Amino acid sequence: MSRHLAVTASLLLATVLAGAQAHAQQRYSFSLLAPLAGGVQSGANGLNDLGQVVGSTGFGDDGPAQATRWKQAAPAALPGLGGPGASVAQGVNLRGWVAGKSMTVQGETHATLWKNGVAADLGTLGGRTSTALAINPKGLVVGFSNFSPSDPNNSHATVWQGSSKTDLGTLGGSYSGAYAVNTSGQVAGHSAVTGNTAVHAVRWTGGVPTDLGPGYGYGINDAGEVVGSNGQTATWWQDDTPVDLGTLGGSLSQATDINNTGQIVGYSLTLANAASHAVLWQDGATTDLNSVLSLATRQAGWVLANAAAINENGWITGTAFNTVTAAQSAYLLKPKPSSAFR
Repeated sequence: MSRHLAVTASLLLATVLAGAQAHAQQRYSFSLLAPLAGGVQSGANGLNDLGQVVGSTGFGDDGPAQATRWKQAAPAALPGLGGPGASVAQGVNLRGWVAGKSMTVQGETHATLWKNGVAADLGTLGGRTSTALAINPKGLVVGFSNFSPSDPNNSHATVWQGSSKTDLGTLGGSYSGAYAVNTSGQVAGHSAVTGNTAVHAVRWTGGVPTDLGPGYGYGINDAGEVVGSNGQTATWWQDDTPVDLGTLGGSLSQATDINNTGQIVGYSLTLANAASHAVLWQDGATTDLNSVLSLATRQAGWVLANAAAINENGWITGTAFNTVTAAQSAYLLKPKPSSAFR
């Protein structure tokens, strides 16, 4: 081996070892996000770059779930559209605008946009129900909507902007859904194909669909990279080519979000499908996020069951369960500076 090749190999090995050391030394602070007063459980669905988390509070037998926003870990209720049923917050942007769903006084579930804590009914494509699942920095909201009262079982991917609603259509099948939207307005989701024989992941750009092949799209970053599932395991569409991210040893996994540095979060079943654990996929490595919890937290019974969202700072939110008390709680993980770079 030439001296040049030897030096290059040594440098490559040092880089790999340094990367592995950095990953091994990454630590997180862990916070539970308490439910609203009177609530018995909480769950998180979305997160912005300011660290605001959105989700819901459950009240058990005392009433329906209530859309909730946490600022600096303090919960605040997001009043719904006046109906008696549950409300859920799904996404939040940097303005603090929140997208989700709540029930109208007519008893119909409609996509909802909260600005300054005030709910606005985004309406439907003509049917009785709709759901908003994500919102971008410009206030573009995406989700799905029933389009006909006579066909209540099928919905189409939908974009809401101000007072306008856009039906993104399908890949020829009878239903589709939009689950994520990036800064430029590209939308990730999935659609049934002609004859409803399969479901394919889709990225819509300017309303035009790109068929990514079999699977389900749940997250998208500003580069247009989509993550989700191939129907069995977590999948990242890199340059529109599916990459199987694998599992923690179980038979099922799903990716739910990706940030602009390529960090991907989601969940996976563990060996023998014993449990669902939150996962971080980064630089070819798969990390069970329960491994970053302190020994005291694990001994107290807390298990991170999923990771719903990750922001540009690498903060992660989702839902945890307690195997000792059977409690359920939203949580927030925040990376600590690595000692390798101090």
